[in-house]
Amino acid sequence: MSLLRWILLTAVLAAGLQLRLEWIASPALWADEAESSLNALTILQHGYPTSEYLEQPLFENILHVEWPESEEYEFRDASYSADGIACYHGWLPLYAIALSMRVFGVEPDTLAEDHHIQHDRETMHRRTWVPRIPAILFSAAFLLVVFFGTKEMVGDHAAWAAIVLAAIHGRLVDFGWQARYYAPTLLFSFAAAWAIWRTIEKGRTRDALVAGLVLVLLFHTHMLSSLALCASLALCTLVRRGARTALRHSAVAGTVVVLGSLPWMLGTGFFEVLGQPPARELLSLPGDLFGGIYELRIIGPLLLALLAAALLLQRFTFRMHPTAWTIAAVWPVLALAGFLGLMPAATFFIDRLELLLLPPYVLAIGAAVEPLARKLPKWTAPLAGAPVLALVVLTRQHHVGWWTSQPRAAATYALVERIDDLTGPDTRVYSTPSRHLMLTYYSGLPVQSIAPVRESYLESYAGDILLVAGATFGDAPSWRAIQRTAQEEGTPISEAEAYDIAHLIWGMCTRNALKAEVADAFPPRRGVANWAQPFLEQAEDRWQEAHRFYAWRWSESLLFRHLPAGSITDATSYWQNYFYRFADAPERSGENVNYAGILPRATVEVRPELDAVLYRVPAP
Repeated sequence: MSLLRWILLTAVLAAGLQLRLEWIASPALWADEAESSLNALTILQHGYPTSEYLEQPLFENILHVEWPESEEYEFRDASYSADGIACYHGWLPLYAIALSMRVFGVEPDTLAEDHHIQHDRETMHRRTWVPRIPAILFSAAFLLVVFFGTKEMVGDHAAWAAIVLAAIHGRLVDFGWQARYYAPTLLFSFAAAWAIWRTIEKGRTRDALVAGLVLVLLFHTHMLSSLALCASLALCTLVRRGARTALRHSAVAGTVVVLGSLPWMLGTGFFEVLGQPPARELLSLPGDLFGGIYELRIIGPLLLALLAAALLLQRFTFRMHPTAWTIAAVWPVLALAGFLGLMPAATFFIDRLELLLLPPYVLAIGAAVEPLARKLPKWTAPLAGAPVLALVVLTRQHHVGWWTSQPRAAATYALVERIDDLTGPDTRVYSTPSRHLMLTYYSGLPVQSIAPVRESYLESYAGDILLVAGATFGDAPSWRAIQRTAQEEGTPISEAEAYDIAHLIWGMCTRNALKAEVADAFPPRRGVANWAQPFLEQAEDRWQEAHRFYAWRWSESLLFRHLPAGSITDATSYWQNYFYRFADAPERSGENVNYAGILPRATVEVRPELDAVLYRVPAP
């Protein structure tokens, strides 16, 4: 490759990484990232990820395994074996995060004797970006593997088209900075596809060995992706090289995979956690692929569109790159089948399917571009990224996900500091799930999920209880609009006063929506000045609209198909039904929720600017 092309490749790589680096320090870690980071901290403590941190069990999944031996908890988390070893997720990303923590000085917490938070804002800021460093490095490797892998499998024009797509696609950017398994899954998935291509095209045993090794790395990152690509290796080799070659290569790669995964499965108790309720028992196929299930309604039309595109393009492209097209076609079909057949109902979210389908999508786009440019001079190859860039922008595929609406890191840090103000030596801090993971990680305090706790324990606890719930919906009205209206009404106010009024209105919307009877609440139920009344009415309308959308969105979800109609009405009913849905949710939600008995003693502080409602329950 010429010097100019190396410079262009570096520029595309830098642009892709910059898009990911923009998110590395804010927002704060969300629940799943905090889960992985806490697992990494237990690695620094014990050498492997365990089920306890700060001397309390970790809860990260739905509740369906009873825990009769525990006085405090009615359930234990099914993500861990009976010996307390994490085995629901692959370990490779967790060790990468733990290494980053060790390098940058993030240490495990110990129980604080003074019961105060253990981290200042500078430390909390470091705890935000440090766990995300491995994702950035895996993303850089992913972009390079996409380029050089597509270059060998298809050609120069395809390589430039593929790397531009991988660099700027919004969902790939989303997956590329989070402290989760997403970025290494993208990397090892595409690397495995490349190794499978080499195994088929070269026909050498050493290529099958390399494919097996990459699949082992993928297994310890994302098991379902590894399984789909193992099956793709066998099927693609069968299609392209016949049964005898397919058997030989599958035996070589399969032996490596078994040797690299089975000891871990046996040693961790992996087979103990396979009893989670599967999503397939709630599905009605093929109808759910074309409507009725919110998560899947796009899949059927998408498959038909891909089939039509494949039939249209195969005449021009398949004969030129048969192995690449075979992999690009077989891989997503097997991934989809695995997702529908094996994914637990607890994690049946569409973004998990996107993680499986985006790598073959990148390969397919590259393979489709190459034949269209076959008559162009070789020097035009870098220009192949231009139409892909236009396609991504025109179809809005460059937009990032829901992170733009997440509380910024400063709000999370402020919430942790407010919790510190409200806790004493005997205060037990709980949170609605799964925010407790984030609060534990940032505070260094043992914040626990309220969901698995026994009602009897909460009602008999001798000390104070602080329950942190989410404010969930709504936005503060524009303080600038409030200031302008006040000026027009002849009552000029400062920016600070306008800001306070905006957040007061926001807090009133949240306060007015509280259903539970409590001892006292802030802000109180009171009105605003006449000139500000329209802002309150508009905010309440937006609040109600958000809740209607929330109820509609989840009423059509597979997650709640087996629950009575109307179970989901707002965010509170969502989490209650989500975490209890395999543990008699109707009897554990609403008025029957485990903490209902202590709320009449509570003083409530509504802090929507911190995305929080704080219930302070004094000792009985």
